[in-house]
Amino acid sequence: MNYFQTKDLELSYNKFSVQLTKISVVSFDKALTNTRHSHSYYEICYVIAGQGKYFHDNEIYELKHHDIFIADPKIVHEISSFATKDLELVFFTFNIQSGSKNKNLCLESKILKSFLASHHKLQSNNTQLEKYLRLLGETNLNNFQIEIRQHKIFEAFFFEMICILNKEDIPENQIKHNSTISRAIEFIQRHLEQKIKVKDIADFSHCSERNLRRLFHQHFSHTIVDEINERKLQRAMQKLKMGFNVNETANTLGIESPAQFSRLFKKYIGESPKAFQQRHSHLLYKRKTSFNEN
Repeated sequence: MNYFQTKDLELSYNKFSVQLTKISVVSFDKALTNTRHSHSYYEICYVIAGQGKYFHDNEIYELKHHDIFIADPKIVHEISSFATKDLELVFFTFNIQSGSKNKNLCLESKILKSFLASHHKLQSNNTQLEKYLRLLGETNLNNFQIEIRQHKIFEAFFFEMICILNKEDIPENQIKHNSTISRAIEFIQRHLEQKIKVKDIADFSHCSERNLRRLFHQHFSHTIVDEINERKLQRAMQKLKMGFNVNETANTLGIESPAQFSRLFKKYIGESPKAFQQRHSHLLYKRKTSFNEN
């Protein structure tokens, strides 16, 4: 049974195009394995229940609720649930094709470029993805509303998963061997919807605040605060495209003041969040919300 009203999508950006197949659901309660196999495309999965094991390129990973994992093209892999017989997941497949050699990459192209350079095979504790599944499973809209809304939610869901799997969103050769920066970015990426303190990042990265600030300036020519803000605003743009209002977007990113959020957005993106949302208004759907529009 497929709970989600998604369709195959083809997305185009200024350097890459992406072909997504519709989201499907699979349970390993009867057929306990999909056997070892490979294919020419990426396959990305999100565990919605149960436990299992994942074999990928001679590595074995334990699977549990809220894990994301991916099968790379032409790599032998297998999903199974022999012990518990209760694994359930949603998945879709995709291809990424490179196009023009445009040096001024849009946000989406930067994310895809980072993914192609290096990405994790599995990431855990991604509870935030359930909200997308709830939205994708709603059926109380007419056909036109569903098609427009599901298109943008599916696109946002895809990029959220890719960002989680990405190791870095910066050139790989700059920080390939710097585990401190890698851990710092991992902490930031996992806490985008909370208030983030540099001290907490430093503690997680096993270094002092002073050293962490120095490393970010040395490698990126910007501050760690800039890194936090830029990543939060990348998430904000996706939410605004989905139809979240400005106050709601600010709150979900741990920014209590809408005015502060608007100032940050204009500083880093170059326009106000409302102006950004209006430019994408033809793609938005009307959301039912308990927040009041200002």
